[in-house]
This record gives sequence, structure tokens and C-alpha cells, in this order.
Amino acid sequence: MKCVGIFSGSIPSSIVQSYALLGSDEVSGAAMFSIAISALSIAYSRTTISMDYDTDPAKRLISPSFYGYCPDTNRLQVMVLMVIMTASHVLMKVLACSLILRFSNVWFQFYVIGDLILFLCYKILRGDFRYWLNLPGLLSWIASVVFRTMVKTIVDFTLIVHFRHPFELGGMYWSANVVLNQLFCFASVYLYKKDLNDVLSDNINYRDGTEKDVRVSSRCNPADFDSYNVHYVCEESGLEASLWNVVICLFVLSIFSFGGFLFSINREYWVTLFDTRTGTQFAVDNYKAAATDVMRFDIFTHHPIFYSSISEELYKWLTDNWDRWEDEEPDWFTAAAILNIPEDILPVKFKLGLDGSKGEQRESFKLIVVEEEKAVKRNSVIVNQNQVLPEV
Repeated sequence: MKCVGIFSGSIPSSIVQSYALLGSDEVSGAAMFSIAISALSIAYSRTTISMDYDTDPAKRLISPSFYGYCPDTNRLQVMVLMVIMTASHVLMKVLACSLILRFSNVWFQFYVIGDLILFLCYKILRGDFRYWLNLPGLLSWIASVVFRTMVKTIVDFTLIVHFRHPFELGGMYWSANVVLNQLFCFASVYLYKKDLNDVLSDNINYRDGTEKDVRVSSRCNPADFDSYNVHYVCEESGLEASLWNVVICLFVLSIFSFGGFLFSINREYWVTLFDTRTGTQFAVDNYKAAATDVMRFDIFTHHPIFYSSISEELYKWLTDNWDRWEDEEPDWFTAAAILNIPEDILPVKFKLGLDGSKGEQRESFKLIVVEEEKAVKRNSVIVNQNQVLPEV
């Protein structure tokens, strides 16, 4: 939900604020403060998302090769550096979009759509377009388009570290995307300043054909206090004059904070920033590197296309261990977990024990899942009721 909020609200509102600030004659301290607070708010919430994912014990258990970059000793330092590098990136990206919008709405649309198409083509050509959520048929394709678009946009503005995951952008594309967005910011300043200087030159050098002897442009006459720099742009605002300084300062801050972040995290996870594996390759590698059954079973939480290449291996593993799991009844071996397994991978012995057609079998399993959830809730209520408050 946090990601949806930034995609639909935080990013657009920040661009609108910056766009309005660039269009004003005077730099408003209150407006700049508001934009800075918005950037810090976005940075803090995105940082907590990444850190929550990385420090989640369950995720570190399932995917130890990816989760674990945040050390146990200096997490506050890592968090502060992530907030700074994210906030500086947010400000650069928001400023860049505002400048391009003021320069040309067509160019802005061309950039946004072109950048997104480039990313989607990259995913399609690598056979990595399908999103990892275990959804059926057409719904899976629709979700893939929506989530790929949303994640790409969010990373463009906030570079959420978690989205370097092979299931999302992938480490290499994530790192390249950061560089491309930094370059976009410098390019936007160059284009905006060049266009502004052309406009200023045209207005200052403008001469009416009937007033050849007039040395001062009729569009930009400093003596005309009522119209000077009102109807026509005749000079840069304070913010426009300092654009290069602002961008360079934000860039330097971003580079130093990112460097500090790299040297503050566990260095064995640097490789995740340049990982070229697709989501399918990561899922298979994660399964083969798993040390326990619960870690291997996690592969069924993803879309079946992510493990179709090892379906025979999975079938054999399930067949060899199914009876033992039924006897031991581990906590993770539930009807809900079994429901994620494609029917053609389920052990033959288990399928023979089910009555009815495939559809009826699935429906009966869904009922079992509902009953399991009710049982869990009942047990939790009983536990809470039996808890005794300590005496004060």
C-alpha cells in the first residue's frame, strides 16, 4: 500500500509543487521547505520499506543470498545514509521532470513513455516480463503490466533498494537506472537553460519595425515597471540562475551518501547491485541452494513459469518426501501451501486420494484452507484468553 501511495500521490504532488515553484517570479522559502519535507518523507518511508524487507527473519531464511545486506551493528547509520541518498535523488528527479515539463510537455511524454518501453522490452527480450505473483491466466499478464510499470516509476523517483531484486528490476538494471536518471537530470537542466537563454535573447533583442532607433526592446524595457518581465521573460529568476549549483550539490550529496551506504552494508551483498539473473534464474538458484524443505517449498509461492524448467526435479522431490511430511505435519505443510502447487507436479499417490474432477478437488482444497484459517484464529483467541497479566 505504501508503494501505491507514492505512485499515485506523493510523486505527482511533488512534481506539481516544483513546477509551480519554477514558474514563480520569486523563490518562496515556504514552497522550498514544503518540497524538501515531501522529499524527506518519501525517502524515509521508502527506506523503511527496504529495511523492513531486508531485516525480516523469514525472508533472510528463504533467500539468504539476497536479504541480509543490512548489518546488525550500525543499522541507524545505514538508515540515515539511505534516507539522504534517496531524498537527494527524489529532489533531482522531481526537479528534472518539472524542468522538462516547462520546456516541452511533448518531450516529457516522449521521455517517460520511451523509458518505460525500453524497460518493458528489456524484460520481454530476456523472457522475464511475467511478474512473480502466482495469478491465473490473463490476470497474471495484466498484473505484470501494472506492477512492472508501477515498480519502474517508483524506482525512477526513489531508487528503493529492495527493488534491485531479480523479481523486480534486477540488480544490473537497477544500478544502470540510477545512472540514467542522474544523467536525465543534467540533460533536463541543460535543455531548460538553453531554451530559456534563447527566449531571453529573442525578447531582449526584439525590435519593432516602426521603432528602428529605439535601443531598448519594447518587450523588455526596465523603465516600464508595469510590464517588465511580466508579459515576456526578460531575466532569470533566482532559482533559474542557480539551477546548475542546485543540481551539482544534490548530485554530490547523492554520490557521497551512496558511497557511504556501500561501505556501511555487508559487502558480500554488493554483488546484488549488479546481478544479471532473471527472476526465473533466481528462483531456481534459490531452490537449489536451499538447505531445508521449507526454503525449497517457497518456490511454489511464485508463478509456475518461474520453476517450469525444473518441474521434473520438483515432482521427484515432492514424491520422495510427501509421505514423511504427512506423518510429521510441519507447520508450513498446509492446505494453503499445497494449493499453490500445480496439479501436474503433485505426487500421483496424493492425487489418487482425492475424489472428483480437478475443479472439484481444487474447490475442496479451498474449503480446507478456509477451515485452517478459522482454526488458526480460534487457537490464537484461546492463547490470548489464557494469558495471565503479571502482577504489578
